[in-house]
Amino acid sequence: MGLEAGTVRIIAALLVGCLFVNSISGYNMPQPPSPQTVTLPCLFEVTQGGSDHPVEPVERAQTVSSFYNYYSDSAHTPFVEAYVSVLYLYLDTGSSKLYFVFHFNVDGSGTPDALTDVELQGIPAGASVAVSDDPGEFNLARNPQGQFHYFTNTDGGALGPLPTSSEWTLKVDLTHYGPDPARYQRWVDGDGTHIPLSMTGQVTIGSACNKPPVANGGGPYIGTEGSPILFNASGSYDPDGDALTYSWDFENDGTTDITTMNATVSHTYPDDFKGRAKLTVSDGKLQNSTLADVGVKNVPPSITFGSVTDSSEGGMITLQFSVTDPGADPVNVTVDWGDGLPPEFIGTWFNPSGQAVTATRTYGDDGSFPLEIIAADDDGGVGMLGGKLAVVQNLPPTIIALSFPATADEGSHVDMTATAQDPGSDDLHFTVDFGNGDVESRVFYNDGAGPDPPQSPLGAFPFAATSTFTAFYPQDGDYAGELTVQDDDGGGLGVAFSIHIQNVPPTIIPFGPVYVDEGSPGSMTATATDPGNDSLSFHWEFELGPTLDETFPATGSPMSATSTADFLYGDDGNYTVRLTVTDENGAFVVYETAVIVRNVAPTARIVQVNRPGMFTLRVAGEKWHDVEGIFFINDTVLGHLRIVRMPGSPDDQAMSTNVTNLFLSANYSARIVYTPEDDPINGQPNGANPVWIMVGSPGEEPVRIHHTFNVNHPGTYVWEVDLTPYVARLAVRFKAAAVDPGSDDITFEWDFGDNSTPQNSTVFNDGVGPDPPESPGGTFPFTAMAEVSHAFPGPGTYAVSLTVRDDDGGNSTTTISVVIHG
Repeated sequence: MGLEAGTVRIIAALLVGCLFVNSISGYNMPQPPSPQTVTLPCLFEVTQGGSDHPVEPVERAQTVSSFYNYYSDSAHTPFVEAYVSVLYLYLDTGSSKLYFVFHFNVDGSGTPDALTDVELQGIPAGASVAVSDDPGEFNLARNPQGQFHYFTNTDGGALGPLPTSSEWTLKVDLTHYGPDPARYQRWVDGDGTHIPLSMTGQVTIGSACNKPPVANGGGPYIGTEGSPILFNASGSYDPDGDALTYSWDFENDGTTDITTMNATVSHTYPDDFKGRAKLTVSDGKLQNSTLADVGVKNVPPSITFGSVTDSSEGGMITLQFSVTDPGADPVNVTVDWGDGLPPEFIGTWFNPSGQAVTATRTYGDDGSFPLEIIAADDDGGVGMLGGKLAVVQNLPPTIIALSFPATADEGSHVDMTATAQDPGSDDLHFTVDFGNGDVESRVFYNDGAGPDPPQSPLGAFPFAATSTFTAFYPQDGDYAGELTVQDDDGGGLGVAFSIHIQNVPPTIIPFGPVYVDEGSPGSMTATATDPGNDSLSFHWEFELGPTLDETFPATGSPMSATSTADFLYGDDGNYTVRLTVTDENGAFVVYETAVIVRNVAPTARIVQVNRPGMFTLRVAGEKWHDVEGIFFINDTVLGHLRIVRMPGSPDDQAMSTNVTNLFLSANYSARIVYTPEDDPINGQPNGANPVWIMVGSPGEEPVRIHHTFNVNHPGTYVWEVDLTPYVARLAVRFKAAAVDPGSDDITFEWDFGDNSTPQNSTVFNDGVGPDPPESPGGTFPFTAMAEVSHAFPGPGTYAVSLTVRDDDGGNSTTTISVVIHG
């Protein structure tokens, strides 16, 4: 490969040296890390003496100076060994640059001195000092270029970059000397192997470059998925005549599908493909690639019909068929069931070959529905199969629940709750004949909106509907009815039922008690209802009161009637009222309440306050003399009396004024005139005439005021008297009227306001005796009158009060002010 003669001998010597070195006690050769592979077009060889060694660079993804790490005290690279001279090629995979590296290592415990000279011959163009461990020790401008003096650490350098695609030869002479020089010399291969070298003798490093082959993939290639295509690479060749291997990447996806020594190869694409196949030919060292156009067409899947079953609405249809696809495609299978829904996705099968498929469907309505099976691969290929029908039969509905009472009361609304179910999606029509003339129908639409079309497989199914129907039975009796349910396709059924309606007594709506005042008319109203169409009779019974009856004819169901009973109670109390209401069938109800009669206090008024009185003039003594009396009220003449003393009792000759009301607030006086001289001729001039003024009321002892006139008195004698103090001593008469709205006794209680004993009097309602506790039939309203006389002790103002009481504690009081002048 262009290397100098004698390399075989050097290699042999090196192998002997290697065996010798490896036998040194304590030798431990570290293994470098695995190289990072970079393919170079050239091969490398190391020769010393008669030994040749094919070698590869040590590969790292870092620069040579970074890898060398010459700033370290001793461990500059991973290949450092004590007293060992190490040589190798280094490839920076980041930049694909190649270097020759050498370093000389001493024991870490120190050495007194060591030197190495490196002389290079045939340095390739472009190469220079890449690393000099110590500045100036590696210099291409002198000879030897490398002059290293190292004491307690490592020394060395790197030359490069070296050509990687052209051939070159580099000769290296290394001389180790000094007090404690290196003892071993080795080459480090790219895989970490240490190749022993002699400490003396020139080391030659050379490169030999192979020519790459030429690839020809043929084509273009056309085919269908699932069928083989023959690929032909026979147009490929190697300039060096090397044997070739053919590697095919049929999808050009970076993955080699096959490597063969044959120029032709068959390949089946599992799926349609449009692209290129990549051919790579290799002579074992170098390789070359090319692309060939490939077009693979898709093939649609196929469907084979199996069978389809018949069913009834709400039942399941079973469809069976098989699917085949020649390619490795996923095939989506759908079925259009002809019911108006989008095709149903059944499943996906990859590369099916006679794949058996079973699909099921439930239809909500009867009819014949066209079926269509669709198989579609992922490349747009579609297989279809139609012309088959799913046949679905109608089924009648069923009643799954029915609620209806066996008995009920007259006048009641009776509910029937029925639940019917259709196995399909039909509308449901309910009709109920209750046997009493009531017929009720109701339709339940499956879609809740309108009538079911002839075919409605997409409706809700099974379709159930629940409805409550209500009938009214106004009269008792036995009734027979029927419930019918039909679907919209003619299916239906009927169920008979019966009910006994029983009579129910009427009901009285609670009322009362009624509150009323004694003596005031009242009424009590009651409403009774009967659930049936019955006439109602009311019978009223009032305790200590009237009994009333009233009948109302039937007017419908429910029957309701209202009766009003009038009453009048003359006395307070709680009186029981019993009402009995009976329907025309004799059923009755009794209700009791009360009339609560409240006592009302009597009212009173003082209707009259007067002081009846008269003035009497009495004369005694000498006969035939006359006395004239003039009586005044507030200086107004009230009366005029003239008496001539006649023989006989003077009492018989006394004269009185008319009885009149002597006003309490008036002043009274009298002027008595005695004129003896003009008396009749038979009157005697001697003697005297006693005169009395008597002030009194009828039936009472009068007050007497006395004066005696002397007959011999000359002229006219006048006696003037202030009668007011005497009138004040007369009794005042009071008259009162009391009214009680009831039939109570009335008691009058007088208080004259002068600390005298009050005067009481009672007027009985029946005029006989005390009123019993309850006397609603007595006289009412009851009016009573009372009169009383009372002489006040003297002049003054007196508050006179009258209290009237009934026998039930009711009372009222009236008061007047009485002023007595005196």
